[in-house]
Order: sequence, then structure tokens, then C-alpha cells
Amino acid sequence: MVVVAATGPIRAQTLPTTAPLPDPHTMLQREMDQLAAQLADDSITQTERDEAARRLVLRHTEAANTILNRILQAAANRPGQLAVAKALAIDPAPDPQFINPLFALIGVDRPMTEAAIQALSAFKDNTEVFSRLASLATSSPQRETRLAAIKALGTSIEKRAAEVLVNLLADANEPSPIHNAAADALATMTGIETIGRDPARWQQWWTDNHDLTETQWRVNLLDNRAVRFDQLQYRLGQMRDEMQSLLFSQYQAMPDAQRPEVLLRYLRSAEPAIRAVGARIVYNDKLNNRAIPAPIKQQLRQMVGDSAAEVRMEVARALRVINDPESLEPLLAQLAQEPDEQVRAEIAQALTPIGDIRAIDPLLQLLRDPSPKVAEAAARALRELGPLARDKNPELASHIAASLRQVVETRTNPTDQSLRESCVEAMVVLRDPSLRDLFYKLLRPQESPTIRRAALDGLGEYRDPKVVDRIVQVLLNDRDEAVRLAAVRALEKCATFEIAPTLYQQLDPGNETSAKVRDAVWNLLQLLFPEAPKEALPEWAQRFNDQPERRLIILKALAEKQLKDKDEEPLAYTRENIGQVYMRLNQPAEAAAYFKLALDFWRSRQDKGMVTQGLIRQTLEALLRSRQYEPAIEFAAPLIKEDPTYQEIIGAQIRAETNNLLQENEYAEVIKLVAEADKMTPPLDARYTSVLHSLADQARQKLAERQKSPATTSPRSDSHAPMDLVEG
Repeated sequence: MVVVAATGPIRAQTLPTTAPLPDPHTMLQREMDQLAAQLADDSITQTERDEAARRLVLRHTEAANTILNRILQAAANRPGQLAVAKALAIDPAPDPQFINPLFALIGVDRPMTEAAIQALSAFKDNTEVFSRLASLATSSPQRETRLAAIKALGTSIEKRAAEVLVNLLADANEPSPIHNAAADALATMTGIETIGRDPARWQQWWTDNHDLTETQWRVNLLDNRAVRFDQLQYRLGQMRDEMQSLLFSQYQAMPDAQRPEVLLRYLRSAEPAIRAVGARIVYNDKLNNRAIPAPIKQQLRQMVGDSAAEVRMEVARALRVINDPESLEPLLAQLAQEPDEQVRAEIAQALTPIGDIRAIDPLLQLLRDPSPKVAEAAARALRELGPLARDKNPELASHIAASLRQVVETRTNPTDQSLRESCVEAMVVLRDPSLRDLFYKLLRPQESPTIRRAALDGLGEYRDPKVVDRIVQVLLNDRDEAVRLAAVRALEKCATFEIAPTLYQQLDPGNETSAKVRDAVWNLLQLLFPEAPKEALPEWAQRFNDQPERRLIILKALAEKQLKDKDEEPLAYTRENIGQVYMRLNQPAEAAAYFKLALDFWRSRQDKGMVTQGLIRQTLEALLRSRQYEPAIEFAAPLIKEDPTYQEIIGAQIRAETNNLLQENEYAEVIKLVAEADKMTPPLDARYTSVLHSLADQARQKLAERQKSPATTSPRSDSHAPMDLVEG
């Protein structure tokens, strides 16, 4: 069981619709009782019994050992005894209390004998066990027992085990099966495959090595085993990869209707590698938006405490993407006893998407896990669950803040850097007032950029103008670009227009070298302009006179304020300025709309002075430049009808635009514009129409020439020269 230091009691008020979880001890005991019941359940398969036994063996607790010992001595439950014996064989540190019950199983039948002896071979340093196994190997009346004991001696690295095996091989009175078993055991012990079952060569090997000291003997065998282990690990890895690939392919080739059955078979396999593949398939299916059937989810919940760490890892990952609320209790029960740090970290992440406040207490305890990796995973999970605690249980949120703060202030070793960073990031969403002073301290240059960024995010979350000055100092002085960007991001949540002059200075490359930061500062200024005093905005617009895109934003903010305050005349001037900026940006259609709004105001005042005339010219120019010829004529005709003196402004503007189009080789557009101008009522004066018709004739001539010489056709002209216009 994993023991982590407690963080103190958390009296969490659970959500009204959420039942309280049992305490960890109760959950563990409940699981233990279920495993014990499975070992005595005749309705389940031997594979399921074996898994229950393995889980109990891996607990290494007094309660688990008591159950295992009881099952070992239950003669009426042979399947349970077999399951426990097989499970003890994989325990690297079995409890001596199992020795006598295991010896008692020898001779029951062949499977039980082999399992019991294999389990006893795990007691490698127990002299009594070795002596009894050696005795069984040499003198048991049952051949199956002798063969199993000989095989067990081959797993030993004791010199005396080798002596027993060599003597058995050399004894002419022993039958052939005993000789063969002894030779095979020696090959297993030594890793020597070239001698085979030759008694003489094994005797020579023994003569060459029996005088070695115990230490040298062990060193030689362990070195040899290390080489073989590496080779076997490589081969095993290759086989696992190939097997997993085949299983994945088999699953993908199955019809959809058969996949759940196949997947359940994988998940219930006796082989851990196959169970792991099954869990990984669930993970992939969920990522690919495939529905996960209820029986698969139920099976995964039962596998949270699987005897193999690789399976537990894959199951936790699968449950994380499934987001299965019913897995909360088994996940927490396993977390309380999980020995593998990677699995503990994965379980911490699996708790996050469930979004249950009851997971917070165990996660807080994980902050003090001996493994920084696990503690970091807990901090990341708390970051995700922080908003839930903040909104539903402020008292618990404050406790989270205090626990995270303690980690940040006490875990100062370089190896804990990533953990501290994750803890500070988890603090941000809590918005706890008690953390403000800590955030200030964490802005120091000696802290990592990640911590400084998170501290800025935390200050921004307060949305309090009182923190602005500290954030601005970071923006002005920190050397890290990402930190300065974080400062701007924080200011977006709490800044007022009072800092606009400082921000403006940071638009200067001489003050801020990063283009990214300058862009972020400008984006922040955009957010502040609507909050600016109305009288300050014209000056700000003037500052950006050479940057029309930015000037436009300020003018629009000013127009909004003037419209709200019904400042009609200043609004008209502002709209005219906006139109002029749009013209600079080559967006004449947008410009025309603003010019018309401004013109409507002055015409409502019966003004016929220079302002009105200028707006008429600008509006008409914008309509024509945006090729809104029909609206342009509809705009101009009533003006001429109202006042013939406007002939000069309107006629001159249409003539100028027609000439521009001709110069730009836009011949089809020339013809269109002149055709619309001819529809004007009252018509333009002859001094304008004659020029327009002449320009149209030139355009037609150019189009005709282009038609005769298609190779000289400009792409732009073609796009505006439909064939019917050419022929017309």
C-alpha cells in the first residue's frame, strides 16, 4: 500500500445530489471481501479466480494475507487453493506464513503440486525451504513431485542447488526423466545451452566451477542471467508488439456487431498483455467517437485494481477519456493502495473529467506523494477541479489554496520545479484572496518563466485594478517574451484606461522589441478605448494618423460614444473621418456608408456649404470606386434635381472615375458606368456626357482590339469584359 502524508482533515460539503463516499479503509475492506468471495465462488472461471488471488497477493497487507492463508488451508476449495498457489509464485517477496500451507498442497494433484512448488521456489533465501525442496527432488516417492522440485531448483542461484542437480544427473540409478529434468534445470540455472543433457560435460562443468567462492559463484550466475534477461526482454518486447498489432488488426477487421464480444474477450484474458490491448482499444475507440457499450464500461471498472500495472495504467487512461462517473469509487479505492507511481499519476488524471468534488481530498493527499510525478499529476487534476470547488464549496477551495501554497513554499529543490509550476497553475482558477501576496512574490526573476506567467494569470483573475501596477512593472521589465505576453493577458482582465499612455509607449520597437508583445499591447488598447473619456479619443486617433487600421478602431469607439450622447455634429465629423480612413484602406463601399451618414446630418441642417459639397463628392467617389454604379446614379440624380449647381461636382466626379477606369484598362467597367450615367434624370450636362461617350467609345474600341488579339488580353480586363458587352 502507498502511504502518503496527510494534509489535514477536509470537511468538504458534498454537492447536494452527491452521496458521500465511504472512507478509504471501508472501500479497501469492501474490495478485499469481494476478492475473497470470488476465490470461493464456484460460478466463476478459474481465470477469474486466478486474477482475484493475484490482486490479494499484491496487496501485501495483513488482512490480505489472512484471506490467502485461509484459502490455502481450505481443502474443500481446490480451485481457490490452486489460484492462491499460482499467485504466490509471482510474488517477489512472499510472506513466510505461506510456506507450510504450500508444502501441504504438494501431492494433491499434478497442477497443485507444480503450482505449490513453484510458489515455494520464490523463497530463495529460506534455508529450510531449500532443504525441503532438495529432499523432494531427490527422494519423493511421486515422480511428478520430484520433477517439479528439480525444475524449481533450476531457478536458484545457490551452489548447493547446482550440486544436487549434478548428482542427480550423475546417478545411474535415476530414470531418464529425472536425468533430463536435472540437465534442463542446470541449463536454466547457468544459461549454458551448448551442453544439453550430456552428464559427462555437466560433470566437467561442475569440476571446473565447484571451487568458486559463494560470492564469485553468485556473481558469475547473476552476470549470465543479466545478459539472458536483456535478450529475453528484447524478444518479449518484439513478441508483444507483434501480438498487439495482430490483436488490433483482428479487432478492426471484425464487423461492428461482433466487436463488443471480441473486446470483452480481450479484457477478460488471463494474459495481462492482452488485457492491456483491450483497454487501449477502448481508449482509441472513444477518441474516434465510437460508442462504448455498457458491458465494456462495467468490465473496465472491475479492472481498475488489475494485478498487472500495465493493465491498470491502460484502464485508467481508458476511463479518463470515457469520463465514467461510476468509476469514481473503484478509482479512489485503488489510488489508496496503488504501488506504481505511473499508475497513481494516471488515476489522478482519470478522476478529473468526472468532475466530482469528492475526488479533491484524495488529490490533496497526493500532493505529498513521494513521487514528484504523482504530486504533479495531482496538481494538474486540482487545476481542473478548482472551479468546481470555488463555485460549490468556497471553504474547500480555500483549503486547496493553502495546500498548494504549502507545496510551492516548501518544495524548493530543482527536482521539484515542475511540481511547483503545476501547483501555481492550479492556484490561478481558485481566485483565493490569500494567494495574492504569494503571486506577487512569484513574479521575481529567479522564479521560472512558467511560474511567473502563472502568477500573472492568478493576479489577472482577481479583476482588481489594484494589481495593475505590479503587472505593468513586469510588462516593462521582464526579459522573457512569454512572461510579458502573460502580463498583457492579465491586464486585459483588470486594466483601466489610465494605463493607456504606458501601453502606447510599448508600441514603440525601441521600448518593446517583441512584435508579438507589441501586437498584444495594441489588442489590449483596443479593449480600453471604449472606456476612454470621449474628449481624449480625438487626440488618440491623431496619434495613429499614419496607421489607418488602428486609427479606424479609435474613431469607431469615439463614434459610439458620440452616438450614445447624441452629439450629432461631432458625430458627423467623426463619421466623415471614418469614411476617409476606409478610403485609405481601399474599402470604398464601407466608406460610402459613413459618408452618407455624415451627409444626411448636414443636409438635415439645410447646409449647402463646403462641408456638404465635400461630402457629396466623397460619397459619390466612394460609390463609384466600389463599382456601385446604379446606387451612385440614384444618389446623384436627386441632388442635381434639387440644385443644378451640383452638376459640376457630380459630373466632374463621374468623368474622373470613368477616365480612371479607362487608364486602368477596365474597359467593360467604363461601358457599364457610362450606361448608368445615361439613365440619370435630369441628365448630366452635355459637356460631361460628350466626354463620357467618347471614353465609352474608346473602351469599346479597346475591347474589340483585345478580342482580335486574345494573347494580349490582360487577366484583369478579361474578368470585366463579358462577350455580350464586347459585341454590344
